Amino acid sequence: MAALATLLARDAEKLWTKEYSPMDENNAIAPMFVTHPHDVTIYEGQAAHFDCRVEPVGDGSLRSEWYHDGKPIQVGSRTHTINDFGFVVLDIDWTFTRDSGVYKCVVTNKCGSTECTARLNCVSKKEAEGEKEAPASTMCMVHMEKTMKKYTTEMFLTEDDVFDGERNQPPRFMSQMQSIKFIKEMQPAKFECQLAPVGDPSMQVDWFFNGEPLIAKTQFMPINDFGYIALNFGWVYKQDSGDYMCRATNHHGTAEIRASMNCSGPASINYETQLPKEMKSLENIQEMEMRVVQSYLPDREDDTEKLKPCFMTKPEPVVIVEGSTARFCCRVTGYPKPRVMWLINGQTIINGSRRKLVFDGMWHLEIPKCQESGKIEVIARNQLGEAYATTSLKTRRRRDDYRSVLKDENRMNCSEFMKRDEYRKPEWLVAMEAIKERLAAIVQAAKITKEIQTNRIKEEASTEFTCGFAGNPKPEITWWYNGTQLEESAKVKVVVNDVTSTLHLEDCTMEMEGFYECRISNKLAHDKTKASLIISAL
Repeated sequence: MAALATLLARDAEKLWTKEYSPMDENNAIAPMFVTHPHDVTIYEGQAAHFDCRVEPVGDGSLRSEWYHDGKPIQVGSRTHTINDFGFVVLDIDWTFTRDSGVYKCVVTNKCGSTECTARLNCVSKKEAEGEKEAPASTMCMVHMEKTMKKYTTEMFLTEDDVFDGERNQPPRFMSQMQSIKFIKEMQPAKFECQLAPVGDPSMQVDWFFNGEPLIAKTQFMPINDFGYIALNFGWVYKQDSGDYMCRATNHHGTAEIRASMNCSGPASINYETQLPKEMKSLENIQEMEMRVVQSYLPDREDDTEKLKPCFMTKPEPVVIVEGSTARFCCRVTGYPKPRVMWLINGQTIINGSRRKLVFDGMWHLEIPKCQESGKIEVIARNQLGEAYATTSLKTRRRRDDYRSVLKDENRMNCSEFMKRDEYRKPEWLVAMEAIKERLAAIVQAAKITKEIQTNRIKEEASTEFTCGFAGNPKPEITWWYNGTQLEESAKVKVVVNDVTSTLHLEDCTMEMEGFYECRISNKLAHDKTKASLIISAL
């Protein structure tokens, strides 16, 4: 038995090496992108995410670098990168309008390099506030266009396909879902289509595989985003081959669309269970999973007495401080289940980042960072009738809002007030000045606090090296290139601040490639940091 186990392990190792080894050391290959990052449109202050997949996987010499508008991106407190087993990621925790532009990912190994680009559009707060005055249908179209640009380049939906509570709009698929005929195991795959009406809160999308509800797995992710419907596989197996159906359901009807997948894999892999036939544990697990899936499916028609909508609890008036979150809640009964619509000042509210609609047995409306006041209306409808409730939202100005005072042109200049005899320094300022004087009297050896980093740029581009230092007395700063001290010129600029020194290099040529060094010294010690500049031809 031990010899048999050893042979099986050896055969499995050979199979893995032959079929799945991402890189053969004797036959190395240049990198290539399997998936590319998508263009991103976000509001100022939100997080941005770019990701892509690269082959060969597991190459120890594989390196990835990100550039913003041609300049290398330095990893910092809000910028993070990942290069792990073929997945290359760039995350920006919070964004500013200056972050808009083209982001380029360059992947290099011993055999060559490749690159791909994506665009980030960061909408400023002023532009976002300007959207508040737009009608609800226009706002929905704007979000719909942004979503389509994020996922696909074709646009089939129009303004008539936006949800309108006054019309009975059944689900309609506006594009066909393409079948996947030839795909190999472990490759990514995607089924996608477009669905109308957009913004219907009662719309429910379900996926089926070979006629059975699709059980959730980590290898795929369903997407339902402003009319864009997709089933995105990160990788596929041979047993994923079959027929797929997407079913959309709302209060006015049902629509279905179908496609198929044909995945080929190694014939030597056995996907059948190795459990004895008399053991029912696998069947019991599948039965339990199906119970959970069926609990989320729409309820079937039964003999329950039908009732028109009725408000058991109505939303209460809300008075908040400007910038706080406004919350409304109501409870509605009726059968069939009523469709609830919220309105503010006569405009239909659509679920999104500015206004959130939640149902957890009760209907909730949340308005984060609220800046508006007015009339809130709730309408509940089903086939037997409708119910109506109304309340109010009032927003008070903040007591600590001094913007009107700061805009006063006749206010006294701060520097003029500090020159008056009655002005007295605050106690904390006096204490800070005393601490600063004591720190200035402490002698400290010169020391590098931030090392300079290696830069990779294209010819004729500009770059910079930044070094952090500490010391008292303040150290003398010099920059060196390949052992020769640098002098300032039209292409070389040196900037020295209290704790940092920056070397700016403009219009770099191939002759400027080499090692750059920053040296600091005072009467107590010397220190230095060194990095290289790598320039590639255009």
